[in-house]
Amino acid sequence: RLGLANVDRLAAVAATTASDLEELSKGMGKVASAAATMGVSEEQLAAQLSTIISEQDKPLDVGTALRTVYARISDIKAGIDEDGVT
Repeated sequence: RLGLANVDRLAAVAATTASDLEELSKGMGKVASAAATMGVSEEQLAAQLSTIISEQDKPLDVGTALRTVYARISDIKAGIDEDGVT
């Protein structure tokens, strides 16, 4: 759930990019927890989402893709291979 400060940050990003607040919110909903686990700030994530969403029509797909990327990086850092074996 986005707090008022988070909505303000997303609105600021939306105002300066081709993405709108609704698109960014949808994407954030899919990837925010995975990004936070990786130490990605909300501002960095919003910038990543807005960049990718401007090239891709489906914000939910973008959020899901980024979540997968962050999960895979987390696995690599933990020494887990593609088959889930450490």
